[in-house]
Amino acid sequence: MSKKPLNIIIFVSYVGGLENLYSIYKACLKDENCNTYIIVDNSVDYFMKRNLGNNIINNYFAQHKIPIIDFYDENTKKYLDIGILKPDVIFLQTPYHLPTDILEHPCVCNIPYAFFLTTSDSEVRFYSGEAFESAWRIFAPTEYHKKKYQEYGNPDSKVIVIGYPKFDRYHEEIDENKSKWKIDRKKNPHIQRLLWCSHWTFPKDNDDLNGKNKLGASTFLQNYLYFLELAKRNKNIEIIFRPHPFLLKTLLDENYLSAEKISHYLQEIALQENMSIDANVEYFDVFKTSDILVTDNGSFLGEYLPTKKPIIYTHNYKNDTYHLNSLGIELTKDYYIARNVTELDDLIETVLIKKNDYNQTKRIDAMNRLIPNINEKAGIAIKNYVLKAFERI
Repeated sequence: MSKKPLNIIIFVSYVGGLENLYSIYKACLKDENCNTYIIVDNSVDYFMKRNLGNNIINNYFAQHKIPIIDFYDENTKKYLDIGILKPDVIFLQTPYHLPTDILEHPCVCNIPYAFFLTTSDSEVRFYSGEAFESAWRIFAPTEYHKKKYQEYGNPDSKVIVIGYPKFDRYHEEIDENKSKWKIDRKKNPHIQRLLWCSHWTFPKDNDDLNGKNKLGASTFLQNYLYFLELAKRNKNIEIIFRPHPFLLKTLLDENYLSAEKISHYLQEIALQENMSIDANVEYFDVFKTSDILVTDNGSFLGEYLPTKKPIIYTHNYKNDTYHLNSLGIELTKDYYIARNVTELDDLIETVLIKKNDYNQTKRIDAMNRLIPNINEKAGIAIKNYVLKAFERI
């Protein structure tokens, strides 16, 4: 008698991080050995949802016609009894704010929602806590990340290095007709596409730049007027500004810019024929169709790397390696570093406009050396690992 398919649960509370499980979901969906369900925790009202809006999760799934099960019933005010689905394995999309019945399940799998290249006083949240203590398996992107999980008390047998599911997006075809860029390359073959991404964490004072272990990554305030000016003076460069989902609200809440200044800046962007804002949940199509990334920190420093295109790392720290972990230091040493607007403008002139990506070979060599299975499909590999563990293959 053949064995029953495994019941696979994907538990989602923050749609902005769904990319880390999307290829696993698709792999399970196509396998007859899996019954796959997405449960959305629509009950939480914490930092992410307050910043992103209450409907962003359900809107995302409706747009993509992906069936979901609500964890919380707004009409009955009751929570779903996970047990009625008889889950064999539960994949967590983030390790935060999880209900007890999820944490108590014997086969919980953790997939990191970001490609961590930084270190700060909040690092402990990325590698330890109830979600990791109760986990059956933690799928780490690299050997470096496995060592970090072990450093925080997770045993070797629990942490598996297979690959990073987000990178599976690079194996998918691009539909240029759905491109978020305003200017068609066919109409302007000289157009160069610059993707600018900025973080939401700001230094609170000068001490944060000179030794305190706080993540004050954003260079938005140093660079935002420059990018608008660049769009105005060079019509052969198109700029997409992709702010961290918390950035604009933080600017206002922390009094970095007034509501009037933020509104004026957004209006100025909208007036430019070669500049726009991308606030979409998905971002890999923009990665793949851009020519260069300018960013100040975060997971994008690693997630953009498989494009093999140049990366300009902007920062406001005392040195180029501050707040980077050892993997981040190794990967970014052949990135282009802009510590101020003058250096940023020079690099854009050399690397983008003159197309002199002189660090490309070293950058790709480091990627292939430090990130395992980057050309493989991690979602399928993780699905197969689980099926093998449960003797379904």
